[in-house]
Amino acid sequence: MPFITEEIWQALQGEGLLVKSPWLIVEPINFQKAQQEVKFVIDLISTLRSLRAELRILPGYLLEISWAEGPKELQEVLRLHQDMIHE
Repeated sequence: MPFITEEIWQALQGEGLLVKSPWLIVEPINFQKAQQEVKFVIDLISTLRSLRAELRILPGYLLEISWAEGPKELQEVLRLHQDMIHE
């Protein structure tokens, strides 16, 4: 559907025809840090779920979890992803 894409391109103030525009050159992005953070959060959630099961804590019961100390980087990761951990 080239007509729709050309219309969108023109609405976004693209120069010339989209079909004749050069491909966008994007620098590669390293997601290693983000992958490590997500893996940590997934592992933390898995550990908490395992503990709930071992201690026979009902699923509807909300646990209050806090962290007082630790590396600043770890505290920042926990703060950034607290919504995912909370659920």
